[in-house]
Amino acid sequence: AAEKWGKINLRKFRFLVIYGDPTQSEQKGAAKNKKGSRKAVWLVGKLGETVYALKGFIGKATSREFIEWYYALYQYVAGRVPVYAYIENNSLQDPFYEQVFKKHVADVRREKGISFTISPDAEKKTDKAVRIEANLEPLARNGNLVLNEDEKGDPNMQELVNEFKFFTLALKYPADGIDTIEGALRIIESKENQLHPLASDVVSGGRNPERYRR
Repeated sequence: AAEKWGKINLRKFRFLVIYGDPTQSEQKGAAKNKKGSRKAVWLVGKLGETVYALKGFIGKATSREFIEWYYALYQYVAGRVPVYAYIENNSLQDPFYEQVFKKHVADVRREKGISFTISPDAEKKTDKAVRIEANLEPLARNGNLVLNEDEKGDPNMQELVNEFKFFTLALKYPADGIDTIEGALRIIESKENQLHPLASDVVSGGRNPERYRR
């Protein structure tokens, strides 16, 4: 789907979500380096039916750098709106999260003097490509996925655009960034359902956030 850009006022959001997709690889490299495992973290918001990809990072990075990306996005928001942060943490990832990521979170929190919590998302997920196609492609196709115009020149945002452009179910091109958008959207819709269970069901046309769970 063709990308849609827009100017975004963070204060319009009730809350934002930072969602990260980690790998255990400690390799470093720019977003444009497609070979090998890449990490991704993205800041996402939702107004009505429109999802906004605000700012993020994609690329090979150490676990420490990955955690620093969260703090960079948190500082980018600068208190203008509440922020929830999550890290994908399935049963296979959990030992690495407990042994490695938690230590980096504590270290960065102490060094920056910022009390900021990154919660593990242990929810079981269906196939990555199928989730992206089912939950993001319709949004993009209908013009309900907006990219932050202020980040248009950022290489991470350009890489996100490439991921959408070259996405197929075969995942011949990486989809790390758009996978974090999908993860953030799932968290957002779950929280919307908790805040306004009846209203959110009407707004979503009866879509049930439970559809993500298996």
